[in-house]
Amino acid sequence: AGIDVGSCQMSKKKGYFITNRIFSDGELEMLVNVIQSADTLSDDMKNNLIEKVAGLGGAHKAKSLMPEPGPEKRKIVLELDLKLFLDVFERFLLIETLSFSEDKVVLATESMVDEKFWDWIVSFDGGAKVISPEDVVVEYRKRLVDA
Repeated sequence: AGIDVGSCQMSKKKGYFITNRIFSDGELEMLVNVIQSADTLSDDMKNNLIEKVAGLGGAHKAKSLMPEPGPEKRKIVLELDLKLFLDVFERFLLIETLSFSEDKVVLATESMVDEKFWDWIVSFDGGAKVISPEDVVVEYRKRLVDA
């Protein structure tokens, strides 16, 4: 017994769907967990996919499968050793360079200030320094002491 897969044309792209299939709660939860743990997907892509998967269980199940909203993106100003600029450039899509010197760059970007952000900043062993906003600077100093 296989799974029936249907297809449909959606503008220039072809879409696929599973016909006559009811997913169990456990299957839907597993799919959501896989999506949430995928490092190669942006948060927007993850949320989009989770909405689609959650919808497979109906409106009542979709609500319980949707993740709690995380921290909002904030404007963060960083001072970096120039040699770290490429690492930062690869992480953030939008960077506003505020100043360059011989060995430092100051830039502004949008980021969620979550554990992933802190792990990343602290991994540079002082080569990346948060200089704004003030509440994030305070947390940065605390995390450096704790590291």
